[in-house]
Amino acid sequence: MNEQTQSEQIEISMDHAKYLVAKRDQMQRLIKNPDFDELITRGYFDTEASRLVMAKAELDEASQAKLDKQIDAVGYTRLFLRNILQMGDMAERDILADADELALAEQEEQIAEETGA
Repeated sequence: MNEQTQSEQIEISMDHAKYLVAKRDQMQRLIKNPDFDELITRGYFDTEASRLVMAKAELDEASQAKLDKQIDAVGYTRLFLRNILQMGDMAERDILADADELALAEQEEQIAEETGA
């Protein structure tokens, strides 16, 4: 059985956190892209969302239900993108905390190795 040390577990956690930070950084670059801003931020999240809401008032109940799904899609997409940013921010803080914890764990493991415990 291959048992992981505490240091190895922390390093795995840090690797995942670094992945989330990299995704956040990608999202930040994407948000700054003028094409993304025009097509997605203003075009989809603002203009299209407003159009869908206004169109809903002029339709029958069955058609309104279809529009509700489209309106929900706009909201879920925006939430997905926002979550990437938030998870990256949290992961960045976790990396700092994990680095301190890793140093302590490595010291404890070294002492245990030296004392034969």
